[in-house]
Amino acid sequence: VIDPRPFQADLEQSQGQLKSDQAQLSLNERNLQRDEQIGQQRFVSAQQIDVDRAQVENLQGAVAKDQASIDLAKLNLEYCYVRSPNDGRTGRRLVDPGNYVAAGGATLVNIQLQDPVYVDFTISENDLAQLRENMRQASTLKVEVQTPSKPEIVKTGKLSFLDNSVSTQSG
Repeated sequence: VIDPRPFQADLEQSQGQLKSDQAQLSLNERNLQRDEQIGQQRFVSAQQIDVDRAQVENLQGAVAKDQASIDLAKLNLEYCYVRSPNDGRTGRRLVDPGNYVAAGGATLVNIQLQDPVYVDFTISENDLAQLRENMRQASTLKVEVQTPSKPEIVKTGKLSFLDNSVSTQSG
């Protein structure tokens, strides 16, 4: 968490400016409407109606600008919180409180996904030809994975990628 108070203050300031500009816009729209009505009877000049219309358009622009300021302030406020895009288990943190961090800089912590689990494994050179033949015949191949420590837990999945190289250690 980065101190959100200055960004929260920016958001509140932008929201206040929006309310102020919306109130001014509403007043100027009513003034324009009144001037257009009595302008038909020549009690208000065409120039005054043009000024009223320009003020309304100017304030419509200010309201749009205020909304953009609110959106930017909300985005900056979101940047105060560093969140993982994935659920999982964290490892040891790689930076300490007080360290300087920047976008694209150091990794803060590693997060390992628990589900789904991605497994890399090798097969022997002798089984490679059979695997390729099975891949040609079926659109997806089922894979079952279990660990030696808990053989009763079997995870099922599908083969998503076959590398184009062979391990030099196993053939």
